[in-house]
Amino acid sequence: MVNAIAMSAYRNKFKHIKVDSVLYRYLVVFFCNVFVAFANPYMPYKANNTQRVQQDIMPLLQQCSNGIKDSCSLLLKQGVPSVNECEIHICHIIGATLSANGSDREAIPYLQKSCQSSEKLGCSLLGLLYQMSGNTDEAEIAYNTACNNADVIGCYNMGVLQSMRTSSNVGGHAALQSFTRACSMQYPQACFNLAVVYANYKKDFANALYFFHIACDYGMMESCRNMRLLKDSGITLPLLQKKRGLYVRLDSKQRQ
Repeated sequence: MVNAIAMSAYRNKFKHIKVDSVLYRYLVVFFCNVFVAFANPYMPYKANNTQRVQQDIMPLLQQCSNGIKDSCSLLLKQGVPSVNECEIHICHIIGATLSANGSDREAIPYLQKSCQSSEKLGCSLLGLLYQMSGNTDEAEIAYNTACNNADVIGCYNMGVLQSMRTSSNVGGHAALQSFTRACSMQYPQACFNLAVVYANYKKDFANALYFFHIACDYGMMESCRNMRLLKDSGITLPLLQKKRGLYVRLDSKQRQ
């Protein structure tokens, strides 16, 4: 049995909602530059006026990314397509740009259109905006769409959302599935949280040890410490064997 001291070291240690804002900002800047360089067909300029387009739009992009909300509105008025006009990937770019500068309400319609076409990054960001506004049902739908399209952040954030439900049994079971998917995509925080689900909801300390092992192998030091605590408490891996950093199930002959 795991003693109380060992349990207290990792009880309820869920990692919180995580969206890599640096990655999103990089994507926004990169695609917006491409968008401008190739003269967006929705712009009220002809294609041979690319230099003028860049001169007029780039200051607004910079100001918008720096948090000047009026510049975001002016950017849209300068010819950035409306929700009804924008192509899917452009809708995501516009939504992410607006969200990055705090215009979440304006961003949501663009991200909704993007997510309806299963644009996974758009769905993950849409889910986050829904959750921040308290609309957890819509957040889970958006996260699930992102997760089904192999977006690790969507799977992970859905697991965190599910783990926060009032019913620990329901929330724990659903979170286990979501964290399992994110962990299989080599996301260490998901593997860590999966271990916590097994320990706190399932009371399955062998599998908790297993997933702490995996997160530790991915370089998560906190997971390494928890792994050692469980081992010191006498917990062993669940019919699994670790070889050269990989985990394999023992067959019936090896178990004997």
